[in-house]
Amino acid sequence: MNPGTLLTTVAEYGPGWAVWRAAYAAALRSGFLRRLPAGEDALASVAAKLGADDPSGDWLGELWRREGGRFFLPEASTAAALPAAWRDDLVARADRIVSGHYPFFGGERSDGPPPDWHQGVSQTEPWPRDVHWTRIGDLTTRRGDIKFVWELSRFGFAFTLGRAFLATGDERYAESFWQLTADWQQANPWQLGPQWRCGQETSLRALAWLCGLYALRDARASTPARQGRLIAHLRQHGRHIAAVNWYAVHCVKNNHAISEAVALRTLGVLLPFLPEAARWRRDGRRSLARELDWQVAADGTYVQNSNNYARLVAQLLSWDMRLEQAAGGAVPPTVADPARRLLGQLRAQLAGRGGELPNYGPNDGTLLLPWSGCAYRDFRPALHALDRVLGGEGLAAAGADAPAPWREEAFWFGADDLAPTGATPDATATPSVRVFPDGGLTVLRGDRTMALFRCGEQRHRPVEADMLHVDFWARGTNLLLDPGTCGYNLPAHLRGYFAGTAAHNTITIDGADQMRRGDRFLWHEWVHGESVPVEAGPGEVAAAGRHRAYLPFRHHRTVRLRGQALIVFDDVQGGDREAEIRLHWLVADLPLADVPDADLAFTLPDGSTWALRVWGGSCQRRDQVRARGDLPRGLWSPNYAEMAPAWSLAVTASGSGADFLTWVGPAGDLAAFAASLAAAEPDGAETDAS
Repeated sequence: MNPGTLLTTVAEYGPGWAVWRAAYAAALRSGFLRRLPAGEDALASVAAKLGADDPSGDWLGELWRREGGRFFLPEASTAAALPAAWRDDLVARADRIVSGHYPFFGGERSDGPPPDWHQGVSQTEPWPRDVHWTRIGDLTTRRGDIKFVWELSRFGFAFTLGRAFLATGDERYAESFWQLTADWQQANPWQLGPQWRCGQETSLRALAWLCGLYALRDARASTPARQGRLIAHLRQHGRHIAAVNWYAVHCVKNNHAISEAVALRTLGVLLPFLPEAARWRRDGRRSLARELDWQVAADGTYVQNSNNYARLVAQLLSWDMRLEQAAGGAVPPTVADPARRLLGQLRAQLAGRGGELPNYGPNDGTLLLPWSGCAYRDFRPALHALDRVLGGEGLAAAGADAPAPWREEAFWFGADDLAPTGATPDATATPSVRVFPDGGLTVLRGDRTMALFRCGEQRHRPVEADMLHVDFWARGTNLLLDPGTCGYNLPAHLRGYFAGTAAHNTITIDGADQMRRGDRFLWHEWVHGESVPVEAGPGEVAAAGRHRAYLPFRHHRTVRLRGQALIVFDDVQGGDREAEIRLHWLVADLPLADVPDADLAFTLPDGSTWALRVWGGSCQRRDQVRARGDLPRGLWSPNYAEMAPAWSLAVTASGSGADFLTWVGPAGDLAAFAASLAAAEPDGAETDAS
């Protein structure tokens, strides 16, 4: 890093962050982080601490059966009453896991059983299993992205196997869990290999193992020896998390610290007989309260500007609060209050027919705590569960005869008995505007439409150059898309595309990003948006904002929902030279329709036809591209490591300024809107719309 970039980084991210990052680099080089004994025998270590001499682990399993803490999972008799449709889906998923087909980034990976814990995807060289984790990077050309080798080791499938056993009593699911954990433990000695590279990964695996331990408690396959060995390895997980937690707290500064706090507290609560348990309970509670205090803003937005990571935090908070309630304790306000705020802002963004939220912010592709059979991008299970844990009625399903499938997560948390509730469906037809100033988000709702408008200050480390981006949903379908993430360790041209300005629904000038790119996760010269007061006409809602990332140019955008239509007015002025000013829309890959005068027209799943049209000044050129990977352009990522086709519509003007008017709405309304523009004064069309 050159001196100029170093100074910029310190100024933007703070001297404390820079000092801690330097300390971590020094700890890696010096060997300080290798102070825990690699390859230590888990059972021998805990036996020495507790004064036991039984090498089999039976004694530790029996100790847990006597003194283990209370978990929140329902009893098997309750689980057996699971609705038939849920049980059938759960059994089908569990059967595939038993046969070696594991959930993998929203899809599936067939490997084993057991899988190769050190083999990534599409790479010929496995990750090393006998090298200390401090000597392993997270990206190599020979091995690829480390997330591909972490994914199975998160043991998300343990939730499915445990739930399936509780619902059916089928011993195959318990046996599969115990065989997989034993194989993992043998293949991944303590501190050796990539699976110890990240404290959060260790935390997620510990939570999954604990779920399996309790869900399978009464299975014949769950012998005290197996339980004891698992508990011994869970102690190693807790010691590792405690040793590296300072890195998550001071260097990463995001959901990693929350995951680790919940894992430490859970280990301390459920395994109270371990010598470190009291410290883990205390440190976990303190750390969680401290992190929530700054990570969840006063308006409920989440520090990482990411809906997927906000969902992870929501699930972790449901877990932590139910753990407290199961033990007979009261949830402290330091946890409950941020949880309510987070729930409110996520619920405000619900837009899709299948419970989707906008694909906003970093998305690592994994539903880390899979408690239901709902789709990966369905946020309703997590939001309903969190609401129920907080004492609310949860989400409603109008006119449903059977419990809605998104209630399953709350059922497993012991927070929903599936009886009819008094919850009413969220109002979606009433025009409204909700502003979340801390997170720089505005949610506008019209007639069965929703727009998410990105405008605000960068209060924490930005991840995408997306200021003034607009995400638009109509009748439950995402029409104007966020490009998503695709991967954290992509080739430079793809990484620049998905996180860059040009792929988002906003303006670029001379092809530049709104900020200067640093390394994989850093941006410099942060762009700041500023909300601007705007008046809404009859039957519409509106928001406006501006930024000055392209000085001397300034970009002002007004967003309106009028009836079912989205109207966006962009004004770019202030330039002292000729520039290429480009408006971009990333449009869903829906079946195309033929609508006169539309730039794009398409058919929604409900059969309605919608159109998009852009008007503007002179000297324009416009082009449309679908799914071109070599540029790249016309691509979006619904999931990690996945690229899907989309339409990219670009309208470019040359000059020292430009204005554009975009209309998206039912195709039958386009002619009338165009006629209203034509009837206006030559310079009044944009004024009327803005």
